[in-house]
Amino acid sequence: MRLSILIFSFICFASLTHADTNTLCIQKFLSKTVFNPGPADGLWGNKTKKAINQLFSQADEFNVKKIEKDDAEKICKVLESEQNLKLLEIGQFKRYPIDITEVISEEFLKTKFDFSKIKINDAANYFCSFTILHHEGFERAAGKLQIKNGVIKFKDNKWFVGLASKGSEIYLKEEANLRVSDIGIHGKIPYLSYVGKGEVAKPVQYVSLGHNYTKSNANSNIDNGIMGKHKFLDKRGNEASLLIYECSDEMQKELTYDILPVVFKNLNVRVKKRRFNFQSISIDLDGLEIGNEKFDNFNLVLMIDYAEEGSIRGLTELFRIQIKADGIMPEENISNLTNCKNISWKNLAYGVKLQYLIGNEFELNSCLLRNLYPEKRNILGSIANSLPEILKAGLGNEPEQLKDILMVLNDAKQHEL
Repeated sequence: MRLSILIFSFICFASLTHADTNTLCIQKFLSKTVFNPGPADGLWGNKTKKAINQLFSQADEFNVKKIEKDDAEKICKVLESEQNLKLLEIGQFKRYPIDITEVISEEFLKTKFDFSKIKINDAANYFCSFTILHHEGFERAAGKLQIKNGVIKFKDNKWFVGLASKGSEIYLKEEANLRVSDIGIHGKIPYLSYVGKGEVAKPVQYVSLGHNYTKSNANSNIDNGIMGKHKFLDKRGNEASLLIYECSDEMQKELTYDILPVVFKNLNVRVKKRRFNFQSISIDLDGLEIGNEKFDNFNLVLMIDYAEEGSIRGLTELFRIQIKADGIMPEENISNLTNCKNISWKNLAYGVKLQYLIGNEFELNSCLLRNLYPEKRNILGSIANSLPEILKAGLGNEPEQLKDILMVLNDAKQHEL
């Protein structure tokens, strides 16, 4: 009797193993994935069926339809083929269908803004220039933007935030969420903080606009609420601003500033004695030629503000080239200088002085240059580039003095890199 039971059990087990080898093959493979086939017992059940169909529903390239028990042998061959690694990779995650009813993105979450109570000027279509100004007047960012049906889209731009500058142009392009109304611009933008050498990077701030707008004084037929200063508060409560200007119905060509050779007939260089942390050098150039621009006599002053010893700003706080605005800048543009930081210009009793920066704060130069006559925009950069040759020609008989000034100039230039 016992022998009969053993023989019967052996026959049943052998039959079961032979009949469901392919099912067992499938179950063992699925056990290496996120799809649960149930116990690896060689029995085709609902769990095995559901799991293998879920796997192949994610493997679009295999083009396998609904799998039944009769397909087990064919599927097992696929699982044991060279394609098994691809299927195993696909089986490490589950794909869930999502019904998207609104735009869901990191951009949307960070700059989400309720415009429902704002009367958007959807007829506004312009191309403009912009500058983002720090609360102390530093130029934090500058570039171009487009207003299309009342929606602002930032175009080419650049941030001036030290070590955080590289790659930062994507923030305004991808994350800004602004709309135009007759009383100002509303919405949110990313706002970056300056990061100096040795400092830890600071998180991007997302600030709101729409509460404080000062209209531009420039005569324009541009719709109200666009040109001018749009002030906002950063996370520390400091007031910064988005300045929009030079708007037109057509896209403006990008301004370019070329570095040209500087030629002169005679020069006179006078180095004044350093007083505390300040020193100036007066340079008179006779017969000056820069490209097509010619001057019988041209005066400039190098203004050097020395930094404290060990400063991360180098040897100088500021290194500037100062010239007269007469003949360089249209008189009607002088009022626009109020949008530039005061270290780049001065309104004195005997005229306006323009101050081009080398090294620290050099990014402020764009605010100054855009207000010059177009044909004069190459002058200051070309002079700055030729300063070593100018100083060598004027101080050839003063080698120690020349050496000291060139050392300071070269150190300042290193802070533009």
